[in-house]
Amino acid sequence: PLLMYKSLADGDLTGDGLVDVRDLLLGQQAIVGDTILDDDQLKRGDVAPLVDGIPASDGNFDLGDYLVILRKITGSIDF
Repeated sequence: PLLMYKSLADGDLTGDGLVDVRDLLLGQQAIVGDTILDDDQLKRGDVAPLVDGIPASDGNFDLGDYLVILRKITGSIDF
């Protein structure tokens, strides 16, 4: 089933209140299998796809989520 985490999906994988390079590092580790995201991290990191600029979470953390977080850090998107 499609999981919707609109209120929590902000890209803050570390849960420290910031979306920064530490979130990218953790996301990269999850993508290559070096770490497994817990439920809270998945809820915060599952930001892709974007629908009208708002995360429409699909229950997975993958390269699409990583790229959205990267774009948020670089300032090219904001949600």
